[in-house]
Amino acid sequence: MKCSNIYLVKTVSSKTGEGEVPHDIQDKILNEISDVLDPGDMDNVVSEEYDDSEYMFFRLSKMKVMRICSILEPYVNFDLVEVGENIIKGETKDFDFIVSNTQFKSFFDNYRLDVADVDDILDKINNKGIENIDEIDKIILSK
Repeated sequence: MKCSNIYLVKTVSSKTGEGEVPHDIQDKILNEISDVLDPGDMDNVVSEEYDDSEYMFFRLSKMKVMRICSILEPYVNFDLVEVGENIIKGETKDFDFIVSNTQFKSFFDNYRLDVADVDDILDKINNKGIENIDEIDKIILSK
């Protein structure tokens, strides 16, 4: 069963006192995170580095995301935000630079197709106007 929310973990800075986390620590973090994930979970994770921050989007249970955050916590300062509702509403200004990336667009579009309903799209039309709906919104409206 797919998770009904998307969580954004955005790294802010390294706690190591250096500009970025050293490669050996990065490898350790990745190994520990892979231990948390089940087979198939990587289909529900996308990440991108931008302006010295890592943007990691997880469509996983909150428990798994919290476990991943506990792995990151000793090494990096980060923000954790639930962004599923923002994605459905088209309020992605904080990460619009990523939305145009094909991998991310597919990730977000699949999420919207799985989770959004007609009421969500009608709310979007009321708030932003009908000229702001896209092909995914039209597919949802035709369900």
